[in-house]
Amino acid sequence: MTKELLAELFSTDSALLEKFHILAPNSAEVCAERTLKDLQESNVEIHLIKKKEKVIGYYGLELTPYMDSLTGFFLTPENRTKEDIENFWTEVHSKFNRDFFVGLYDKNTRAIKFIEKESSFKTLINNIVLFKVKKR
Repeated sequence: MTKELLAELFSTDSALLEKFHILAPNSAEVCAERTLKDLQESNVEIHLIKKKEKVIGYYGLELTPYMDSLTGFFLTPENRTKEDIENFWTEVHSKFNRDFFVGLYDKNTRAIKFIEKESSFKTLINNIVLFKVKKR
């Protein structure tokens, strides 16, 4: 994934840029640069989500011998229908062989509500909300 593609995706979501991103309020380019840097530093495997050949989002996987994590995810606002969200979770779960974790900045209350629906456990560590998601 490129910074330009990520900025294009982020530019579809003004609430992310104004309120929920760790660097908010900020531009799509600045937020994309930070997100991509974080993903690259964590050695995350990035998967693009496509609908009719158009990229509508992404998610990142960290698979280790000790713990697996969903690290970063995004769907464009117009692709957050019940069906699109179920397709997202079906694809994500297909990539994991066991339960996995999701860590979110506590500032990102919208993503926290999204993950809470799928998780079995959550805790707050400093400014990170950590979730455990049971493998389907």
